[in-house]
Amino acid sequence: MPNEPNSRPRRKPGATVMAVLVTMLVVLLAAATWAALTGKSEPALNLSAADAAVAVLVVLLGVVRRPPVLDARVVDGELRVRFGGWDVVWTLRREVRIPLDHIRSVRVYRPERLWPGWWHRRLGTLIPGTIKAGWFRGPDERELWDVRAGADVIDIYLDSPAPLSRLVLQVPDPTALAQRLTASASVQPSATTTRQEQT
Repeated sequence: MPNEPNSRPRRKPGATVMAVLVTMLVVLLAAATWAALTGKSEPALNLSAADAAVAVLVVLLGVVRRPPVLDARVVDGELRVRFGGWDVVWTLRREVRIPLDHIRSVRVYRPERLWPGWWHRRLGTLIPGTIKAGWFRGPDERELWDVRAGADVIDIYLDSPAPLSRLVLQVPDPTALAQRLTASASVQPSATTTRQEQT
């Protein structure tokens, strides 16, 4: 999708990770040099511990930024979503099954931002502007999300007696899944091509 005229170019995650790693390397070399010249190793060890903590945070940030690992498909009259990899941890769920007759509407859009307010989270992972995954309390009770910033999502509204009221997923081809769902049941497409929405 082309950038809009007034939008700023986004920094690539790889560039940020590389900058942090280079900074850590410089700090480690400085600590080792200082320890060798002065014979005092305690501050150098403290700096190394801080570098290790930063390295762990960088790795976690890299893992969190990856697209979700999930498989969503229509099988035997239900939508089956299986979470894999780290997404089992982020969502605290391995699988969700929704009967097609519980699906009220489906749409595809790109969230403008991932910031529902901390008080809306029940169980899951939320880093504003990066990831929203897990169980949240929305206007219609329980919602299950697994999305990263900057990607199209499929937004599925459910009727009771479904265990949740809304399912928002980042799948490889949300438009194809939306078409399968609307073709497989009496599901209403609702504004399926709204490209940006504040969430």
